Amino acid sequence: MKHFKIIVLLILLLANEKIFACCAGDFIGIYPRNSSITRSSAFLIEFNDRDFPINNKISEIEFVAINTKGKEYILTIIQNNFSGTMRQFFLKSNSKFRYGDSLYITTKSRTKNNLDINLEKFSGKISNKKWFVEYKEDSKKPFWLTDTINYTTNDDRMFSSVKGYSVSYNLPLSDNSKIERKYERKSKYELPFYYEVKIENQKFICSSENGSALIYYSICGANFNFTIDKKHTAKFIGIDNSGNFSKEEKIITFIPVSKNH
Repeated sequence: MKHFKIIVLLILLLANEKIFACCAGDFIGIYPRNSSITRSSAFLIEFNDRDFPINNKISEIEFVAINTKGKEYILTIIQNNFSGTMRQFFLKSNSKFRYGDSLYITTKSRTKNNLDINLEKFSGKISNKKWFVEYKEDSKKPFWLTDTINYTTNDDRMFSSVKGYSVSYNLPLSDNSKIERKYERKSKYELPFYYEVKIENQKFICSSENGSALIYYSICGANFNFTIDKKHTAKFIGIDNSGNFSKEEKIITFIPVSKNH
């Protein structure tokens, strides 16, 4: 019996080690993921708040986009959201980028003090992503192509090392950028949509670059907290790659059931 308990304990320790390994890494989601952007592109940065506890320091910094010649574009924080365990900044420049520019994003201190260790690590990670300005600016609001919003659920709470639950949505939108001739010659769409999602008192911007918007929670993190087998109301506003918000809001109800469907 004693040997059996030791074996069980070892199995649990190995399982916890595997789970920890899956969750480790200080991940930061930086959008657009593709490298081609418009002259009026918006940017989305999201991360687990426990990995980068920087929100109380945001007043001490500003976000800037810098091109290859060193020109700086100040990025305004359009939204600073915290939902589930995730924080995100939705950023946009008041000035148009130049065609052919190569850009990266970083942070600068508003004071003479150096960035603290968390801000410095955060800034170093986001500055690794590069973009190229290839498309014209877009100031037109996107609009919904259908009144129907389909969703699917995925329940990984029992059979995955990274236990969790997710709801993915199919949210067809129109975007003015996609009628540009140069853009249509591309082999695939590279300009993402975003969706501002509100569930109860929670708000988060979800990217469509994985094919659909995703609401999720897991042992590693969550962008929303919701209850299984309970009806929830979700409100959606479409956002195009240039940060233009749709006029019309879509409202749906869903029940994340305890099985795939």
